[in-house]
Amino acid sequence: MIKYFSLIQITRISLLCLAISSSSQAQNLAPLVPGQKVSAASSPVADWIRADVEERSFWDGIPLPTHEMRIIIFETDIPRGDQTASGFDVLAMVPELNSVFEYRSCPERVIPVWDEQLWITWSPWQWSPGGKRLSSDEYMAQQMSRFSDFVSHAKRLDQDLAISSDSAELFHVDPEFKSRRIAQIQGAAKQLLHKHPQMRVANFSQFTDKIDALVPDISEMVTFSVHRSCSGEDTVEWGKDLPLKSIRVDLRKRIEANSSSIGIR
Repeated sequence: MIKYFSLIQITRISLLCLAISSSSQAQNLAPLVPGQKVSAASSPVADWIRADVEERSFWDGIPLPTHEMRIIIFETDIPRGDQTASGFDVLAMVPELNSVFEYRSCPERVIPVWDEQLWITWSPWQWSPGGKRLSSDEYMAQQMSRFSDFVSHAKRLDQDLAISSDSAELFHVDPEFKSRRIAQIQGAAKQLLHKHPQMRVANFSQFTDKIDALVPDISEMVTFSVHRSCSGEDTVEWGKDLPLKSIRVDLRKRIEANSSSIGIR
């Protein structure tokens, strides 16, 4: 009788554990409710946008209009790696900044495809074209209509993301990554420069696509372009170059104060 009672108790406990486990798995696998807020750290797209906005503000001296951004991300279920070079399967809107970003999913990361940052045009900035700022609701409605076909087939995630212009946080990168990127810049410069000048390469992060370098020996500033693809490593090539005398004084001083001196051998 005692053995029979023990067997019943063990069976009940086993069934209870199974029910709890199934419930937990169901919660983990349940789809997110449209508009549900999640942690910004859960999305690499949030990291891209944060770095993009913060670095743009830092180098161009554009005051951040807000210290927290609301990001609405739309992601489709298109198989990873099937997109064309110009296609995207992740769309992110930042209503407060009147900006929209497109990304493509890869097996191990996402890469930027295109962006439209209208906050540059309406910011109180002396180089601004002077565009008109839309309210968050107006901009969101405009973009939802513009990308209606895409968002109708996408999963939506809402995130609140804190932003700042602290250079110590912006350009904190792994030393190995920094060395590898510097070597790529040196290689790109070596192909076009017949001299062996010293360059002051502006600080960068793993998300930086345009890296400025002051080259006093040839009186130019060069912008190196980082190219990314789903397959293969990033590549760096010599991009736009301008006479040093045409560079904004504040930008030149900012680069001189936040850069590394490297030689071309």
